[in-house]
Amino acid sequence: MDVLTNNTSSTPNREFKDGVFRMLFKNWEYFLELVNALLGTNYGPETPMEETTLASVLYRKYKNDISFLVDDRLIVFTEHQSTINPNIALRFLGYMWETYKPRVDPEKMLSSTKVKIPRPCFFVFYNGVDKLPKEQVVRLSDMFEPWPGSKNPPFTIDLEAAIYNINTNSHPDILHKSKMLAQYETFVELVREYEETYELGKAIEFAINECIKRGILAEFLKIHGAEVRNMLYAEIDEAKLRKYDREGYIEEGMEIGREMGVKMGIEKGRVDGIRQTAKTMKAKGMDVNTIAEITGLTVDDILHL
Repeated sequence: MDVLTNNTSSTPNREFKDGVFRMLFKNWEYFLELVNALLGTNYGPETPMEETTLASVLYRKYKNDISFLVDDRLIVFTEHQSTINPNIALRFLGYMWETYKPRVDPEKMLSSTKVKIPRPCFFVFYNGVDKLPKEQVVRLSDMFEPWPGSKNPPFTIDLEAAIYNINTNSHPDILHKSKMLAQYETFVELVREYEETYELGKAIEFAINECIKRGILAEFLKIHGAEVRNMLYAEIDEAKLRKYDREGYIEEGMEIGREMGVKMGIEKGRVDGIRQTAKTMKAKGMDVNTIAEITGLTVDDILHL
């Protein structure tokens, strides 16, 4: 298998703050195809399109969400996720307000004339390794504190977002409707397949090569190969870190403990994470000197855990 040399750098950039999904679907033609697949519409190339993605994304450092104003009447908010996030409805609420705010004259909101605004739609595309239903709807109201009465209070607010599990083993119907989304998912799954044998950087390179040979996102990958490699490396690396951070401990194995303990604890200053890691290792009978070497804690600190 050939390794890319022209379009990729030798060392992936862990600090790249964008996403492959976002970069791909910033192409308005691809996004319009996705909208037609999601909504059953027939918007053609003459349809007015305006990207409305926020310049600075709320609540996280990656910019892999994207939105467009379609036909001057619909704002479609989309987001890709490789880890499950139960707060997406609240995040979408923030995105929506920040998107509408500069489009509405504050003076008009005080006038006697009703202000017309584009209708919002919210979609999430999930392709992580944790199990998720093929399709589901999440609601902002699911996050509300319980109401003491027998009925929920009237005149409240809600927001619904559809989540599509686009992993091919979930047989998602949306992949049959959107060619570009299907090709994107094929690329991601090829990376995972190669990662079973090779380190992540090589896995991404091999997947890019194979996709180009098979005509999967070929033009996109030929032009943006180096950027895609850096983006995907950073995305997968960050997703792994969030997974371990969420679990609150390091899996068995000295190498995993060393890598993730340093990444989660020392480099990011997460003292609680270091102590929890050391406590888990100690409970599994690992030598305290080895634990000290991996975590950076003193032997005395470990003995007092």
